[in-house]
Amino acid sequence: MAKKENYNLKTGAGEKTARFFRNINALGALAVGAVALAIPGPNVILASYAGLNAAQAGGWELLRSHAEKRRKTSR
Repeated sequence: MAKKENYNLKTGAGEKTARFFRNINALGALAVGAVALAIPGPNVILASYAGLNAAQAGGWELLRSHAEKRRKTSR
């Protein structure tokens, strides 16, 4: 029986970039959210900025999963 090779194990540049920015935005959302809980004054502004970072992290995750699906079905 011939050995079937799997070429889909390598991640592409788009997927790596999306993963990097997803991680950065998720980390920023956690950091700003923690500061918003600690500081009583401008917590509304900081909490909305943390929400924006979380939404961006979600968008980057959607792009990453789309790139992964394209990579797996293209070969």
